[in-house]
Amino acid sequence: MLDDILNIINEISAEILFVWIPSHLGIKGNEKIDVLAQAATNKDEIYEDIELEVLEYNEIIKRHILSKWQNEW
Repeated sequence: MLDDILNIINEISAEILFVWIPSHLGIKGNEKIDVLAQAATNKDEIYEDIELEVLEYNEIIKRHILSKWQNEW
């Protein structure tokens, strides 16, 4: 399937960035998201309030990365 995806990307000449995101970083609601993602494979639609906005998650991730960096140095 990955080969098919890469072939399609090459055909449409799109600039796409794949990013690996660790699954368990102590982010509030992470386990809930995992459950929803699993449920999404079995249902056509899922309606669920995940409490935080994307930008809030981004800020939490940035703080986590900065904290890890500061602890290393």
